[in-house]
Order: sequence, then structure tokens, then C-alpha cells
Amino acid sequence: MITMTMTMTMIALIIRLNELYIRAIIKHMFAVNIDT
Repeated sequence: MITMTMTMTMIALIIRLNELYIRAIIKHMFAVNIDT
């Protein structure tokens, strides 16, 4: 049970980090497009 909870927590953290990373990339791409 403990290992299952740990795995679920890790997956949730990875998903959140990926969302932030993707948003940062999108913002960066939009900024580059506006500059050019």
C-alpha cells in the first residue's frame, strides 16, 4: 500500500512539472514570434 501511494504521488508530481515545462516552452515560443 505504501509503495502504491508513493508511486501515485511521484506520477502526480511528474505530471505537474511537465505541465509547467510545456507552458514555459509555449510562452517562450510566443515571445520569440512576437519579437520577430
